[in-house]
This record gives sequence, C-alpha cells and structure tokens, in this order.
Amino acid sequence: MKDRAIEYFAAFNNQDTTKLREIYSEDVVLRDWIVEVSGRENVINENKKGWEANKEVFIGVKNLFYDGDTVIAEIDIFIEDKQGGNVHLKVADILEFRTDSSNQAKLVSIREYLGNS
Repeated sequence: MKDRAIEYFAAFNNQDTTKLREIYSEDVVLRDWIVEVSGRENVINENKKGWEANKEVFIGVKNLFYDGDTVIAEIDIFIEDKQGGNVHLKVADILEFRTDSSNQAKLVSIREYLGNS
C-alpha cells in the first residue's frame, strides 16, 4: 500500500484527475479540518477547488508508515495563493485502502489532521 500512497500523492501534485479516479474508490471519504465529503466525484471536486483557488498546491511526503491496508503519512502542504502569499501546513494523513474485485488497491478513506506550523 505504500507504493499506492506514493501514486496518490503524485497524482494529487500533478492534478491528474484521471489517475485520482483510478485510485479513489467509488465511495471514498475525505475528512480534514475544514470539510468532510464522500464519493469519488465529490472528493475530486473538492481537490479541484483547492487547486483552482490557489496558484500552487504541493504535497511533500516526509515519512510513510504502513501496516496492512493503512498508510500514515507525515506531509508538508505548501500553498502559494494567487496574491503571492505562502502557507506551509504540517499534516498527518491516514489513508485506508481496500482491494477491489480486480485486485486493485482503492483509496477508501483520507483523514487529514493539521499539526502545529
């Protein structure tokens, strides 16, 4: 699942909605300190809102810890807004995967926790 998590972060950074559709399960849930949304298209739309509202959004992966179908990622989110301001967020992601009937690991849950910056 570690490799699948790396694929997820790369797809997010590349704003690759085709790859994200492949990675997300149909019933994926995203919960962070601001929103909670469920369903593949709703989560992708939430991703798009963040990309469109800012000049750049980049996730840097510092550490990955995994056990079975769960990956815990220590990440830095770097945001440059359209006015030139910069934000650096320290976040812990808990990613839960489920293997589907075609033996593909699908991301079913993304829980994000904001740390101290």
